Amino acid sequence: MQGKTYGLLFLVFGMMAAFAIFWVWPFEIAEIGGGPSLLIYLILILGVGVPVILVELTLGLWSKSVLPKSLKMINSKLEFFGWLAVVNAFWLFVGLSAILSWCAGFAYYSLTRFYPLTNWLNPLGGSFDFVNFFFLFSSPLMPVAGLAIVWVSIFLLLLKTSWASRERRIAVKILLPALAIVLFILFALTVSLPGGVNPGLNFYLGFNPAVFLSGSSWRTLTTVLFFNLGAGLGILSFYSGKIPEGGKHLPSYSIIIPLLGAGLIFLGGMVFFTMNGGGGLVNLLSSSLPMGILGFPAVPLLGWSAGFAVMERAMGPIVSKGLAFLFYTLIFVFGVLGLSFIMEPIKETLETKFSFSKRKFLAFFVAVGFLASIPFSLTSVFPCGYYLTAFSYWWVVGFGLTSVVLVELVAVGWIWGADNAVGYINSVSQLKVPKWFKWIIKLVAPSICIIALILAIFDTLNGYVLYSWGLLNPLILFWQMFSPWYADIKFVLLFLALMWLASSLVTAFILTKIRVEEKSGGENA
Repeated sequence: MQGKTYGLLFLVFGMMAAFAIFWVWPFEIAEIGGGPSLLIYLILILGVGVPVILVELTLGLWSKSVLPKSLKMINSKLEFFGWLAVVNAFWLFVGLSAILSWCAGFAYYSLTRFYPLTNWLNPLGGSFDFVNFFFLFSSPLMPVAGLAIVWVSIFLLLLKTSWASRERRIAVKILLPALAIVLFILFALTVSLPGGVNPGLNFYLGFNPAVFLSGSSWRTLTTVLFFNLGAGLGILSFYSGKIPEGGKHLPSYSIIIPLLGAGLIFLGGMVFFTMNGGGGLVNLLSSSLPMGILGFPAVPLLGWSAGFAVMERAMGPIVSKGLAFLFYTLIFVFGVLGLSFIMEPIKETLETKFSFSKRKFLAFFVAVGFLASIPFSLTSVFPCGYYLTAFSYWWVVGFGLTSVVLVELVAVGWIWGADNAVGYINSVSQLKVPKWFKWIIKLVAPSICIIALILAIFDTLNGYVLYSWGLLNPLILFWQMFSPWYADIKFVLLFLALMWLASSLVTAFILTKIRVEEKSGGENA
């Protein structure tokens, strides 16, 4: 059972890495301007990544239960933050399912057609031909059909297989190596393209002291780290709770897993920027043009399709379209399987609170999730769908997950006691954690989270507004029908943020206050 559980953790991390490759990593590297991103990321893995993974795995192994109950066992007042993690997981679930619907569309259209990038280097001089690829969803039914496939697949996976089923374990052994191999092949082909090394890799790898010393760069990559690790969602503690008493590999996997994830997303970034070095994307990112012209949350999505279009121009349609189809299909399958593993903790967490039919619960959750995902996916009839996804990522991950991670670190380091936590880890694991590591849990990791939250507030007030015009324009027009004052762009940002915050806090509060006869986590395995 232990090998199965750790294998599933690898799949969960691989799934989050796949989403990071397809969307988050190039999106954020484009924002901060390339530079020493991997160096910053590796430092953050050691400073906060490994401690967070170890804390979450320890919580699950110690409590043998889901996150709300684990935190409640430390202090009853902390149960609320466990439910907040569950609500945040749902918000993230909705946005990621929309991204998978786009990925399904890309896979389909990669076999049918590409648009030439005639105006790529002159985006202000004519139509955005490269944008046409993204807006090939000329009918609202296309992204909705993709969403339907995503949610039906998740429903069947959860209904027909268990979290430790043989089918899912086989997927772990096949998908991770397959994705890595495809990325290696793509890199070998794209690095030789004109512009692949310069400006492509130079933008991605060139050391820029200003980027390294920028607080926003560290805040951005802290957010990416939590997303890539699935931290603050209750996933790690849930699956760790399924490990039989012993957990002897806990510290080892806390180091190995984030490093493997870092290698995968770094390779994905190499492919992305070499593909687009010859397509002009890197020149555009390096220019003085405001990213709002593109709507920079779309840069990675458009960039992948544009990159394959560059490959078609250089290598012919068979190689380009075949690899594009394989890449998008792998991301899609990986994503669907991975989302089923995010859904599993949500399902079981609610099962510990309420008694209901598994089939009815899954049907209800899939229906709600499908309807909630539609505004995020309708890029043709609701052009700001990807802006909405980026906006939700900014708040759900940048603030929501970071806050939950901070609470977990404080709960384990200060309330349960870092000495007790380190002592428990050393009592069950082969690799012993040094005593000084308690200060990493108590001081270093929480300090990084606090600084990241402060910088996120600062960045929200001093820059994020510039990149939100695609989402805000229709809302501003709506508000202007009632009052010019309400059309202020900062008010709309505040309104959307308060909607997310209020709905999350109220839902978590209600789930905390509802008292029913709870079942133990083990009964629902």
